[in-house]
Amino acid sequence: MTNFTLADLDAIIAARAASDDEMSYTRKLMGKGVAKCAQKLGEEAVEAAIAAVQHDRG
Repeated sequence: MTNFTLADLDAIIAARAASDDEMSYTRKLMGKGVAKCAQKLGEEAVEAAIAAVQHDRG
């Protein structure tokens, strides 16, 4: 088990969104607005759920 928390994830996302890095995927995604971010979050949640039922810890 890891000590990684949602607060850690929030800090990473905030730092990347505020970055000057033109190549930052997170920055680009955040620039597309809340709806696009929600869509991406939903996609990742589905992938995590499928991995969970397949016992794929990777």
